[in-house]
Amino acid sequence: MGLYSWQAQQQHDLERATQILKSEERHRAQGLLQLMDNSLKNFSEKESLQTELVTYLKHPTATMGDSLLGTAFEKTDLDAVWAFDDQGQVIYQRVKYSQTATSPLTPTQLRARLSMTRLAHFFVETPEGVLELRGATIHPTDDVIRASPIGGFLLVGRLWNEATCQQFAKLTGAEVSLSPTEHPPLPGLDKGKANLEIPLRSDDEIVAHLHLKFPMPLLTMQQEALRATPLWLFGFSSALILVLTIALYHWVSAPLKLLTSCLRADTSSPIESFQPDTQEVYELAGMVREFFWQRQIIQQDRDLLERRVGERTVELHSAMSSMSEMQARLQAVLANLPVVVFALDEKANVTFFEGRGMQSIGIKSSKVVGRSVFRRFHFREESEHGRRLLDVLSGEERAWTMPIGPRYFDVQCSPLRDSEQNILGVIGVALDVTDRVRFEDRLLHQAQHDALTGLPNRRLFQDRLEQALARGRRDGRQVAVLFLDLDNFKLVNDTLGHEAGDILLKQITKRITGVLGPHRLLARLGGDEFTILVEHFSTPQVVEQLAERIRVEMEESFQLEGQEVFGRASIGVVYSTPNSSVGEMLRKADIAMYRSKEEGKGRHTTFDESMNQHIQERLALESDLRHALSNDELTLCYQPIVSLVDGRLVGVEALARWHHPRLGPIAPTRFVNIAEEAGLSISLDYWVLRTASKQMGIWNQQLATPLSVSVNISTRQFQRTDLDKAVQMILSESQLSAKHLTLEITEGVMMQDPHGAASILQRLKALGVQIAVDDFGTGYSSMAYLSNLPLDTLKIDRSFISHMIEHKENAAIVEAIIHLARALSLKVTSEGVETAEQAAALRDLNCQQAQGYLFARPLTVLQMEQLFQQQASHRRAA
Repeated sequence: MGLYSWQAQQQHDLERATQILKSEERHRAQGLLQLMDNSLKNFSEKESLQTELVTYLKHPTATMGDSLLGTAFEKTDLDAVWAFDDQGQVIYQRVKYSQTATSPLTPTQLRARLSMTRLAHFFVETPEGVLELRGATIHPTDDVIRASPIGGFLLVGRLWNEATCQQFAKLTGAEVSLSPTEHPPLPGLDKGKANLEIPLRSDDEIVAHLHLKFPMPLLTMQQEALRATPLWLFGFSSALILVLTIALYHWVSAPLKLLTSCLRADTSSPIESFQPDTQEVYELAGMVREFFWQRQIIQQDRDLLERRVGERTVELHSAMSSMSEMQARLQAVLANLPVVVFALDEKANVTFFEGRGMQSIGIKSSKVVGRSVFRRFHFREESEHGRRLLDVLSGEERAWTMPIGPRYFDVQCSPLRDSEQNILGVIGVALDVTDRVRFEDRLLHQAQHDALTGLPNRRLFQDRLEQALARGRRDGRQVAVLFLDLDNFKLVNDTLGHEAGDILLKQITKRITGVLGPHRLLARLGGDEFTILVEHFSTPQVVEQLAERIRVEMEESFQLEGQEVFGRASIGVVYSTPNSSVGEMLRKADIAMYRSKEEGKGRHTTFDESMNQHIQERLALESDLRHALSNDELTLCYQPIVSLVDGRLVGVEALARWHHPRLGPIAPTRFVNIAEEAGLSISLDYWVLRTASKQMGIWNQQLATPLSVSVNISTRQFQRTDLDKAVQMILSESQLSAKHLTLEITEGVMMQDPHGAASILQRLKALGVQIAVDDFGTGYSSMAYLSNLPLDTLKIDRSFISHMIEHKENAAIVEAIIHLARALSLKVTSEGVETAEQAAALRDLNCQQAQGYLFARPLTVLQMEQLFQQQASHRRAA
């Protein structure tokens, strides 16, 4: 080989060594770039983040974003992370190099780069430098083939700038710089340095160039020597060059091949015991060992991060599972509770509406959520319900009952606040209380209406009257009240029974209602008392005409269980004044009604102030009657009962009399009625029974032929369960024989409850007393009832006796009663016999006994004793 050939060969070998060194340096640099890119790739395609990211995309919150992305991001050497929804809109970002940085890609660019492939790697120029980006689409973790729709996008990046180049220079031992696309390429060899150029691409476009310069001192010296040596010295230096070549291979090429093989084999084992002969190779070997050491540390950190991420993922999965279970339990609770749980935003739009209570109103959640609560449930903001809802939006709690369709709900609302106590909306619960409201309405109706007739009762009438008086004072109008009391209603109850009385009250209600027009309110105060409220009348004559029409209607007959009954009503009328009260109106109407009764019943009377005097007198009389009973100021008179066969005295009827110290004699009907109304009738009855028995006991001890005494038993007294015991005690005190005491009970009282009456009469009969039916013929008793009662005497009512001569019908009734008594083996006593003609007719009909003014008026004790003496004288004279 010639000298020139040798020199060319040496030049070729030197250039090849340079190329090999540059190639290995390039491989080492690109390996480091690949390691740096792995951190981008591993973060962007981390599988453990998929489930959390899917959940986060459904319910994005800053807290959850920091928990999922921020924590992992801080433990890497990355510079930026973005999370996007399926439309490419940023929902989370974290950027280290800038406070104002935005997404490097528009939504269109993002979808174009990432929609077609799951992973993407590209570079983007930014004002801060070149941004290396890794992107990935987000799918559920169970979607292995990634066929499900894209749920969102994840983008992570590293910024290549001067700081990044310096960091990379430390790892490679080279000079590193970054130049834009238009920078001219560097020469292959530059003053003992190997120059490498690595393009940074985005798709097929070069965004920037990464330049690396590696020092190569031995190659530089050899190259310079070859160029400077004269041709005649090549022969002399051949051996020296050969030695230098061998030394170069030993000191440079062999160590570089060893280091290259380490990098390619991805292990540092071959150079662990390697001792290089040059400082440069030694430093380069140290850098390789440092690289593997740093990578081991990075791998350990990565493993630790993977383990912690796995643990956190398990915790999150457990928490999400618990949350799912809690949500399922909550849904189950809501599905079974008869409530509606709802939430509104600050504008009163419905954001949540769930619960089984929706079934009762037929509303679906989807038809409510997103709509204004005012428009959906048809109430305005200025309404009562609207004002209460606005109060809650102002920060107050409210509870009220409101209708929703045909149902009623108890609604409880509270303001919904954030951590800073700002009001975000309303949260509330609505409970279906329709059954309770309807039950309360029924209770209220029952509390305000009469159960029998359905009319307003006293309480409701007083409330309506109070309102009417207020309207009258405001409008300058009068209000009228009519007070109705049925005449002789007690007789219907006593004779036909309470059921017939109830039927009569219903028929009367229907009849009066038919007479009333608008602005009229009919109410039943109780018993046989009714009131009518009249408003908007032009003159008092309108009210008077209404009262007259009611009176006329009431005189028409009523049909009760096949019986024709004639009813009448006494009516009191009163007109309001500007100062009238409810109590005053009712009291005056009641006074006017009683004046109608006193003046003959079946009429109407208008109140005037003179009637107050009358009522005051009545109240005073009631007070005096109480005093008379407690101080024995009453007396008894006795009306003789005589035999129509021989005219002898067979007994007497005890009758109470009251001689008022100031007013003189008070009519029995007057003070007896007062006693009944004042609740004094039982006391009066027992006083009569005790006094009469005691007196007759005294007389019978003096008379040759003992007499019997008849005492009337009132309805209230007869209904007492201890009547037989009271009679027995009085007989024992008076020493009167029981067979000489006759208890008179009206036909109506016995027919009111025939079975109960039979029981009471049996107990009385067991004492030995006589039982007489008083006022017989005025009731509706039947022979079957009479045959089952332990009776002794029938007393024919005076109304039949007084007209039996003039009216054959009355005579026929009297005859029928006498025949009935004979058939039942009962004695007959006729009341009210006032003429000898009546006595003769009764005698012809075989009536045994009679009493009346023909024989004697009621006599005092002294007068009776004189009568006894006269009869005794007549017997002696005979």
